[in-house]
Amino acid sequence: MRNPFALVAALLPTLLLATLAPAVAAEPPAARHAAWAGTWVLDKARSDPLDQMLDVMEVSWYVRALARLFTPTIVITTAGDGLDMSSETPLGSHVENMRVDGIDRAGSDLLDRSFQQRSRWGPAGALVVDRTTDLPSGKKIQVQSHWRLAGDALTNDIEVQPASTAPFEMHRVFVREKEDD
Repeated sequence: MRNPFALVAALLPTLLLATLAPAVAAEPPAARHAAWAGTWVLDKARSDPLDQMLDVMEVSWYVRALARLFTPTIVITTAGDGLDMSSETPLGSHVENMRVDGIDRAGSDLLDRSFQQRSRWGPAGALVVDRTTDLPSGKKIQVQSHWRLAGDALTNDIEVQPASTAPFEMHRVFVREKEDD
């Protein structure tokens, strides 16, 4: 007869995964994504200013001035295995494709700076985006964003690891724009 302790030890990982699997797979990705869809407007009173971020991103003074003059709006749509976040700014429109699969992807931002980005679902349903951007000086900046959805508020907690200054954090709050009846 086999050793019962060895059998239990061999089956334990499989049993644990089986008990966790329903919780992980309970919500299909499409349902999770649909809750995020909508138009989101920055709540400036509840958000940190962008000045420090724009400074370490080596953004010119006139782009910083433009950034202070408008209120960012993000339109989120579902897109298969992820989300598309589009925005209109005085510099033009831009779409961020968030494929939420943990795979590194190349892209470019509104100022045509190249980056590597990976998006994944994190704890408590947060959308976690890791991005490394190449700056004009040749330096790199690493940013991790934690997007969290709670009712009609979409928060973005940002951890910035610049190459030339101390790390810092930012907090941004977007509110869902109400549709006209």
